[in-house]
Amino acid sequence: MAEPAEERTMALRLGVILPRVFVVVIVALLATATITFAAETRGGPVVQPAQTAARQILLVPDVRGQAYVFAKSTLEEAGFAWRLSGGAQGYAANLVSSQSPAPGSRVYDTGAPTILLSLSANSSYPQAGTPENASSFAGTPLRLVGVVSKPKVKVKVKAKAKAKAKARGRAKARGRDRGKARGRARVRAKGKGRSEAADRTRPTSARASAGRPTWAAR
Repeated sequence: MAEPAEERTMALRLGVILPRVFVVVIVALLATATITFAAETRGGPVVQPAQTAARQILLVPDVRGQAYVFAKSTLEEAGFAWRLSGGAQGYAANLVSSQSPAPGSRVYDTGAPTILLSLSANSSYPQAGTPENASSFAGTPLRLVGVVSKPKVKVKVKAKAKAKAKARGRAKARGRDRGKARGRARVRAKGKGRSEAADRTRPTSARASAGRPTWAAR
């Protein structure tokens, strides 16, 4: 008889303990989900390091007066491409006479902004071999810092030009019509003047007879 009593006691204990364990597990899961959600909402956009922003702007070095072979190395190390825009050919010993943009200009890093160079021939060295008039790698467009490009309004300009051309055409047509009208008026005035002059030069008797009816002339 002792065994059934003990079994009933264990069953009662389990009936009391299991719901408590279930509640504890549910509370723990809810707390974990709340903590995870709070961590995700607090995490804002990732802030880029200051070095990334600094790399977006490049400073144009001064290569004027340098031998072309050294100027190329200076520009390449600074992150620029180059291309000759005038002067002597791209031989290593020739000297850089001018550059564009000016030294010290601040430009956006578009990949490899292209610097335009002009060379002067160095008479101390022979101009032999194949000249290198541009960098071996492709350059990218150059954009100066602080310069805002204006939007293009080609469509509006064309529309205005067409309207002006039509207005000029109408004005010319009206001018031609007026000129023709004046010409016709002059012709009529001349014809009238000639007829009046002929009447004046005609004898009085002739004018009188011309004015009388045919039965009176008989």
